[in-house]
Amino acid sequence: MWRIIAIGLCWVWGLGGLTAGAAEEADLRLHTVPNPFKAGYTDARLVYFLPDAGAVTITIFDRDGDLVRTVAENFRRAEGPQKGQDSWDGRDDGGALVAPGLYVIVLEVKIGGDVLRDTFNCVVER
Repeated sequence: MWRIIAIGLCWVWGLGGLTAGAAEEADLRLHTVPNPFKAGYTDARLVYFLPDAGAVTITIFDRDGDLVRTVAENFRRAEGPQKGQDSWDGRDDGGALVAPGLYVIVLEVKIGGDVLRDTFNCVVER
């Protein structure tokens, strides 16, 4: 279940489970380049660092908390700490361009019996 908190002009999103602080302690990091990006003209690169080998799932949600796109699902990454990268073209799972606005990218990594999560806000422009 998503929890959305408005702080000034910034939206803070989170999922139940591992907190952002705990993700940082585990050295799990996620960011997008460029941010903001123009859907239909360029892709957003989803760049992340994994502390160890694991199964990566990347999902994108809109500001209402609805699933927009699954970029990767249980994609296995090789051993050891490493940098990974995927991309999002600004389209939903049906292939339609998403509306301009704020989207939340969720990175989940299953390492052994643990699931690490990190989130990052991404802005789509037209």
